[in-house]
Amino acid sequence: MRKKTIYTVVKTSNGKQSQFTGTLDYLVDNVFGYTIECNGKRKTTARRSLAGLLGCLNGGTSYWSINSVYYGEIATPKEMCEECGLTEYTRKNSSGDYTCDNCGYDSQGG
Repeated sequence: MRKKTIYTVVKTSNGKQSQFTGTLDYLVDNVFGYTIECNGKRKTTARRSLAGLLGCLNGGTSYWSINSVYYGEIATPKEMCEECGLTEYTRKNSSGDYTCDNCGYDSQGG
């Protein structure tokens, strides 16, 4: 089975940035689904590519799209859990090791 690509999408709104990382399916279903629907776009379009997702988010008529700018890229390995690829569940300690709350992976012990 081919490993799914992990993307990072950054939202800039009122001078503040928020970063979201995951597969396209995760980003569409768990992060941006409501915004996509409020913009009158289809989730199937957003699942095809990063450009499709960004097209569904930018230029929409919903409050979240009028006041925000979204851009994205393929996530770099240092931003991701080595096991599941997500970052929003990852907690780093002072020595740089981390524990992933999503899959339980511990970078010290695997």
